[in-house]
Amino acid sequence: MFLIIVFFFGLPATKAYVAREILNTDDGYCDSCTYGRIPLGESDYNDERCERYDCSEGLLTIIGCGVVATDDPNCSIERREGRYPDCCPTAICE
Repeated sequence: MFLIIVFFFGLPATKAYVAREILNTDDGYCDSCTYGRIPLGESDYNDERCERYDCSEGLLTIIGCGVVATDDPNCSIERREGRYPDCCPTAICE
């Protein structure tokens, strides 16, 4: 039992998030003051925030990486290159 607990505490912890904004999409777009204008049925990206925005009928879905953490002193958290989810931070261990 002790070995299992030590094993799980040594792993990096990852949490992602999903947020939804209800919008009127009668004009064929998700228009949001915060996220801009996205055509219905399409996605857009914010590479700086490492988020993806999906526009569906009446709804804008925001998906992001969340937080990555580790208690291992031999690991560091590094942000990767690219668009969501490729840009999400990850734990790099020696």
